[in-house]
Amino acid sequence: MKSKFYGKSVTNIWNNVVRYGVVRESKEKNGWIYVKCTWIGDEAYEKDISLVCELRGLEKNEDWVRIDKINFLDVDKEIKKLVKLSYSIRQIDGSADFNYYLTDDNNSVKYAEWT
Repeated sequence: MKSKFYGKSVTNIWNNVVRYGVVRESKEKNGWIYVKCTWIGDEAYEKDISLVCELRGLEKNEDWVRIDKINFLDVDKEIKKLVKLSYSIRQIDGSADFNYYLTDDNNSVKYAEWT
């Protein structure tokens, strides 16, 4: 049976870098819940962990993360926020093309969904 966390989108901060992942497993140990995730575009973390393990002469441990070290993420909600942020930045730096949004071809339902 899959846990209630299975398939949930999460973030984790490592060395000031946001990691994005999907929960694949969970377990309870010593009163804490731990999750194992598939991380997306996680090369910086993998490289850093490999270097730390090499320098300290350690084997890489299992990839379980304590649940208080992750944040659950609503991907659609975050994408909408990022689109608005991107648009605001383009307005401030003057690179927004307002005529683009005023044409019938580009002022479609798709754009309306993002705002």
